[in-house]
Amino acid sequence: MTLSLDIIGQRADLTIRAALSLEPGRITALCGPSGAGKSSLIAMIAGLLRPDDGYIGTEEEDFFNEEEYIHLPPHRRGLGVVFQDARLMPHLNVARNITFGWRRRGKPLPPTAMADLIDALDVNDLMSRRPHQLSGGEARRVAIGRAVAAKPIALLLDEPFTGLDETRRQMIGEYLLKIRDEWQLPMLLVSHRAEDVAQLSDRTVTMENGVVGKAANLAEEGDPDDD
Repeated sequence: MTLSLDIIGQRADLTIRAALSLEPGRITALCGPSGAGKSSLIAMIAGLLRPDDGYIGTEEEDFFNEEEYIHLPPHRRGLGVVFQDARLMPHLNVARNITFGWRRRGKPLPPTAMADLIDALDVNDLMSRRPHQLSGGEARRVAIGRAVAAKPIALLLDEPFTGLDETRRQMIGEYLLKIRDEWQLPMLLVSHRAEDVAQLSDRTVTMENGVVGKAANLAEEGDPDDD
């Protein structure tokens, strides 16, 4: 399933302009300097911010369509989102945070797939803890688990590896590549690290001053740079 968007929206003094298609089984890296509007764009796709005009949706459903007065709330879009801050539910333990998404959608992962997720994130020993008992890196891993466990139609990853050591970056990166292929998930990745972009992404788009440029395959542009 392809997630497509063509939107214009205002965020503070920045005008967001983006036309983009996220295709099944491909990871698109959204690169650009701090303040370019990357996090605002993800929030608009997720339904947390409303664009002023345009369209967001799949072949099967419109999430946002200004002409048709459609603006689905986040929980009805079926997207998995990892924000720069973990945004875990403080009153739920790790196990219930991870399963929160699929409990709302009623579509649990099969037991073997859930076990693979827990192993890849290395959170088995954390399952009974509350968010305030987690380090920043641990909370980040739980947030990734919550996004993936809901079996989303697409993943939006805003600096997902912040606070993680190299070993865990590699493990989680390999897991994301696995589900990209097995689930044919479209993914949008924001990372300031060129290494993450090179490891995970099939193509890149650059965002500057709120405007998303033309997509390029990594093979076409060489080593990407987020500066």
